[in-house]
Amino acid sequence: MNSNTLNNINVYDEEWINNQISEIGKNIREERLRRDLSVNDLSLISNINIRQLYKIESGENKIGLKGIMRIIIALDISPNKLFKQIT
Repeated sequence: MNSNTLNNINVYDEEWINNQISEIGKNIREERLRRDLSVNDLSLISNINIRQLYKIESGENKIGLKGIMRIIIALDISPNKLFKQIT
């Protein structure tokens, strides 16, 4: 297997990567709503700017590892909940 692929997905495929980032944002929103939290609530708990959270949930803004960790801790979830669609 080429070191630049995972399950025949090219790591340079920007469209695929952007789709995955969008799905992660949707998963964050889904988990937030499941816990009956507003974006403002999650912003306060995770210490992530509310505007940034809106953009993350809508797939407009890429999220870094620190942000992912803050959200995982704030929502008290497994990382698998955010990355469930990536195979």
